[in-house]
Amino acid sequence: MRTTLTIDDKMLERAKEFSGISENRKLVHRAMEYIIVYEKAMARAEETGDINDVRKVLRKFFDKVEDD
Repeated sequence: MRTTLTIDDKMLERAKEFSGISENRKLVHRAMEYIIVYEKAMARAEETGDINDVRKVLRKFFDKVEDD
C-alpha cells in the first residue's frame, strides 16, 4: 500500500544513524516490524506474568535483524 508520511527530519536521521538503514522505506518497515514484535511480546508477558518472555522475543527479533 502506498502512503504519505510526515516524519520529523531529526528523528528520521537519528533512526538512520542508529539502525544503519539509509533507505526510508526499509527504515519504516523495520520500525513497524519492531512495534509488532514488541507489542506481541508485551501481551504475552502480561498473560504469563513473566517479563522474560519480552526479553526472549526481542532477543530473537534482534538476532534475526543482525542476520539480515
